[in-house]
Amino acid sequence: MKRLIKVTAIVATMAMLVSASMAQGGGGQGRGQGRGMGQGMMGGRGGNLLAREDVQKELNLTDAQKSKIKAIMDKAAEDRRAMMEEMRNGGGDREAMTKQMADAQAKVKKETDAVLNDEQKKRLQEIEIQVQGARALLNADVQKALGITDAQKKSLDAVQQKQMDRMREMMEEMRNSGGGGGGGEDMRAAMEENQKKMETEMLAVLTAEQKTKFESMKGKKFEGAAQAGGQFGGGRGGNRGGGGSTGGGGF
Repeated sequence: MKRLIKVTAIVATMAMLVSASMAQGGGGQGRGQGRGMGQGMMGGRGGNLLAREDVQKELNLTDAQKSKIKAIMDKAAEDRRAMMEEMRNGGGDREAMTKQMADAQAKVKKETDAVLNDEQKKRLQEIEIQVQGARALLNADVQKALGITDAQKKSLDAVQQKQMDRMREMMEEMRNSGGGGGGGEDMRAAMEENQKKMETEMLAVLTAEQKTKFESMKGKKFEGAAQAGGQFGGGRGGNRGGGGSTGGGGF
């Protein structure tokens, strides 16, 4: 049991490190790329969203596009299982594996982007921003569109780093407690509270004009089941169903 908890903690921490790695240029991405929308093994930019039937319907994907995306997701899931198995067996250097995960995440995004047309990519980004909330401010393309200054980027980075540090502390506490009692539920509640604080602090970095533009970048409200959930502690009301024909193998 303790070993499983340790692996879970490592995976969660590495997922955040993957996002930071991609933000700093890992995986061939620009600074900030993948940090809000690309949540490592917890989602990948557009990855798990594209695996959802409600999102596919919103994007008007053709059967041919669905088949191509399914193949991409299946391969990503296979790669993810292999990395998880390596971690369970105690193998692999964490830094090297973090880079491997970031590269895999970038690969999934590149391949799925190639399947979509420009209109579909634009709508997917709007849905991603709705689902990710303020975390989308960590993406390079969102930052560019909003005219985020270097000083603001540093402030956003500092907010994320504080969340990552707190996450590590919570994972350590969970490991030390052995995951007994109501640890799992307490952990989830703590993560959600930590997430809310991070989003509030991130939005406070923006000017009034940037906040207005950021809101407009969400496009029309997405009414699908994915809207309420987010990728990591973004709300407990989200329906995790759907996904149907494409699975959920994104990084």
